[in-house]
Amino acid sequence: MRFGTFPTTSLSAVGYDDEKDFTVEIIKDSNKVRIIKYAGKNTELKIPPSIGDRPVTEIGERAFAKKGLVSVVIPDSVIFIGNLAFADNQIGSVRIGANVYISNNAFENTGYNSFSAEFYNNQGRTAGTYSNSWRLVAAAAPQTASQPARQGSGSTAALPATQTTTAQQPGGNNNITSKKAVVFAGNGHKYEVIKKSMSWTKAREECEKLGGYLATITSKEEQKFIQNLANGNLCWLGGYREDKDWKWVTGEDFTYKSGHSGGSVDKLILYRDGTWAGRQTHDMFGFICEWDAD
Repeated sequence: MRFGTFPTTSLSAVGYDDEKDFTVEIIKDSNKVRIIKYAGKNTELKIPPSIGDRPVTEIGERAFAKKGLVSVVIPDSVIFIGNLAFADNQIGSVRIGANVYISNNAFENTGYNSFSAEFYNNQGRTAGTYSNSWRLVAAAAPQTASQPARQGSGSTAALPATQTTTAQQPGGNNNITSKKAVVFAGNGHKYEVIKKSMSWTKAREECEKLGGYLATITSKEEQKFIQNLANGNLCWLGGYREDKDWKWVTGEDFTYKSGHSGGSVDKLILYRDGTWAGRQTHDMFGFICEWDAD
């Protein structure tokens, strides 16, 4: 539901007027907000960590496009940046956290000349200030916040930049996850798209061998993250149909749904457009593994 702007004077002392400058919407089933439009005049932008006493956790598509920006400070509260969010600016420096997920074209045509997958999808990114060639010029001090436990509704709290990469296997054995696995700051879990064609059953076994499980999705924020990570690939998810009920392999409540959750066929797949559908387990697609936080 879109609520427009929130009246507040929390940033007026540094040249912002939240009531006029930032248009936001409340993220469903949370007290958090997504910035969807910027109407301010500041070209050296410092995005507020909260607006109207609500944490800012997302930046929507084209929210800051074509605003003449030359520098941006993104608070650690932000965990997701949408497509073309900062497009068509001449940005020379960005202060960014370690765990925010950045859509691949979020900074398109901003003057940056050395884009890297590692910077965008947070594989090994260091929190700090980056120059216009994505070179780290000043590292940020380590955060000390504790990692949130997994919740059915999907927590969106920020995580420490120095978290480890081990995963908990269902049987209690720890395995180190793949170096390609990507952290979702909303729950501290790691995810990897594995582009190997195999059945749902084999994919489930493969993830469990790696110490994880086929990915489950329990919130809109997690859905967005995984959809961007999949990048248009057809992938098995950890959902299956038993009798008339859909379930997750982890036993979590199957309450959040994207699009449709399948008819009479019994295994769940993520389509290119982000919707889900049931498919026969003998179909051959890639899959997404998930590992719990430490």
